[in-house]
Amino acid sequence: MRTPSFDQTIPPTVIPTTRYSVSAVTSMTYGIMSFFVLAIVFPAVITSSLAIVLGHIALVKIGSSQGQLLGRWQAVTGLVLGYVLLPISLYWTPAFFSTPDAAVLNLSREMALMRNAEDKIRTSSDGSFHGNSPQAEQLAQAFGERFNLLFQSYFEKVDRSGLKKKIDDTIDVYCQSSENRVCFLAKIPSYYNATHDARNRLSELAWQTGTQVASESNLPPGSQMGIGLKGRIRYGSVAIGDCDSERPRRNNENSKALEIFFK
Repeated sequence: MRTPSFDQTIPPTVIPTTRYSVSAVTSMTYGIMSFFVLAIVFPAVITSSLAIVLGHIALVKIGSSQGQLLGRWQAVTGLVLGYVLLPISLYWTPAFFSTPDAAVLNLSREMALMRNAEDKIRTSSDGSFHGNSPQAEQLAQAFGERFNLLFQSYFEKVDRSGLKKKIDDTIDVYCQSSENRVCFLAKIPSYYNATHDARNRLSELAWQTGTQVASESNLPPGSQMGIGLKGRIRYGSVAIGDCDSERPRRNNENSKALEIFFK
């Protein structure tokens, strides 16, 4: 029998290697970046668009790699974040790049004034108070301080371990005041983390606070009041009624109804 010599070579066994798709990881990264970019007010159109494009490219490459490319869930994460945040970014882009004068030209006067009011509380996060006049700023401060006290007294958050903790939110308020009308816009950052019942209770407390502040101001009897509660982006409660009424005439999520207070 012939024995193999030491100089004979044995062909190596080829083991397919796997690696993560760069497109998938990059897509997820851009998707996460879009969330944080939008959270600090800037439109995230570019990052969310890249997350979508790279996510689709990654899924095609992974599908044709015969198991050698990983990262399907990273690509899907990037796609989901991109598709969710892109329309929100497109909505905010015109307001971000428009000057106040351009906004007045492109929108009705009421819409432009309300948009500018929303921008003031949207870009602040330190419990600030704004208004269309010095008196309105005082009303905003009175409303904000009382409402924030009620908010901290009635509500608390529960962490994953079941422990109850104080909510660290600061409420920013804008007040639009005229001869016989007053409107409060209040931004509560964690508004949409609250349950439906908690949001209803917040609406009741806000109306109660508004009637108290209005009764102590110089507004004549029968004056109209509007209160809009919103999270970082959209409204969750819009109440309109008489300043001296215990309950508003209507309460929904249609912020357009508040434009009448900005005439």
